[in-house]
Amino acid sequence: MSHSIETYHLHAYLDGELSHDECIEVEKALLIDTDLRKQLDEFKALKVNVQQTYESIPESNIQLTKRTPKKIWSIPKTAAASLFLGLVIGAGLLNVVIDKNGYGSAIEQPLSENYLVHLDSDTPEKQQQAIREIEALLSSGSSNVKVDLVSNFKGVQLFDVKNPNNSELTRLLDKYDNLTLFACKRALDRAIKNGKPITLMPKVQHDKPAIDAVVERLNSGWNYMKI
Repeated sequence: MSHSIETYHLHAYLDGELSHDECIEVEKALLIDTDLRKQLDEFKALKVNVQQTYESIPESNIQLTKRTPKKIWSIPKTAAASLFLGLVIGAGLLNVVIDKNGYGSAIEQPLSENYLVHLDSDTPEKQQQAIREIEALLSSGSSNVKVDLVSNFKGVQLFDVKNPNNSELTRLLDKYDNLTLFACKRALDRAIKNGKPITLMPKVQHDKPAIDAVVERLNSGWNYMKI
C-alpha cells in the first residue's frame, strides 16, 4: 500500500467523522487498494451486527448503579475485542449501557484497579461527571489505582486552559500522581482546521488518536468507563 490510511480512518469514514478532504483521500485509496476495500466491507458488516446485538438487549439486562466502581466494562484482551470496541466507540453504542451518572455492567468478573474513563462531550454536565467519577476512583483508598482520562471529539475541550472546569482537573492532577490525561490527536488537528485551536493544559498527552490509546489500555486489562 502506498497510502497512509489507517484503521481508525476507516472507522471515522464509516461514522461520518471525516472532513470532505479526508473523505476524498480515503476514497482514492479505496479505488486502488482491494485489501482496504475488503477491510471496509468487513467493518461495515460487523458494525451492523453490533448495532443489531445492542438493539436486542432487553432493558432488564442493563444494570446501572450509582458510584459503584465494580460495575464497569471489562473487555477480553483479544484482537476481536479491539475491533469491536473501535466500532462501538465510533457508533456511540456504549452509551446504551454506560451513561446517566452510572456504570453499565457487561461482564461480571474480578476487575483490575486500572480504569480508563472516556469522554467525548463538551457539555459542562458531562465534564463535571467525568471529574467526579475520577475523583471517586482515585480516593477509593487503594494506592494501586490508576486512572486514564481519554478524550476525543468535543471532549478535548475539557483540557483547554480556558475551560471553566479546568481548575478542578488541575486540582486532581496536583493531588494524585496516578492520573493521566490524554487528548485525541485527530480531535486536536480538527480543531485547528476549524480555526478553533485548543491550548492544552500541561501534562496532557496528545501523540495518537483516542481509539489507539483506548485499545492499548483494554488489551492490557484496564476497565472501561464511558461518560
